Amino acid sequence: MATPRKRLLIPALMGFVVLLASANLLVTHTSGAAAPKLVRSVSMTEAYTLAEPHALSWDSQAKLYWINSVDQINNTSSEHGLNGTRSKWNVEFVVPGTDRHFTVVIFDGRVAASTEFANATMWEPFDEFPALPVGEILKTAKSLGLEPGTNFAFGYHFKLHKRDGSPTLEVIGKDKGSSGKKQMAFDPFNGKVKLGSGGE
Repeated sequence: MATPRKRLLIPALMGFVVLLASANLLVTHTSGAAAPKLVRSVSMTEAYTLAEPHALSWDSQAKLYWINSVDQINNTSSEHGLNGTRSKWNVEFVVPGTDRHFTVVIFDGRVAASTEFANATMWEPFDEFPALPVGEILKTAKSLGLEPGTNFAFGYHFKLHKRDGSPTLEVIGKDKGSSGKKQMAFDPFNGKVKLGSGGE
């Protein structure tokens, strides 16, 4: 027969075991909940390749209008443009001769959303996509002193457009020792710095 002391000790031990198990479950659950979502970063070329079929299914006459990267800070797999890739891109198309535009959002290596809208077309669309990798142009921008942004935009950002009929790739970052935005413009087909871009 159990003594009064043993009768008190057994429930106390059982309670301690349950408490430890509950604590372990709490730690496991908390660790899992705190883990950040891992997303995939892609190059501008990959973003265009993903978006183009979606645009052509919208309208077979669609042409590339512009591409720009977008800040997406709350994930750990985006390297924020440091080697020319980003986790989020907006790829915009237009039907030439109309005000019909179509934006495809690329996020995590896939088409995340798309929308059609009407807007006056200010620039010419592209007849072909530049084959020169953004990463190669970024190397030139870095060699000319462009640093990743820390305030206005995080890391390096990229924008491809055809302003004034001239194909242009802008690399956006900051000057050394400054927190303000700086951008350099390049010819996306040959990688040459454009005059007046801050890099000549």
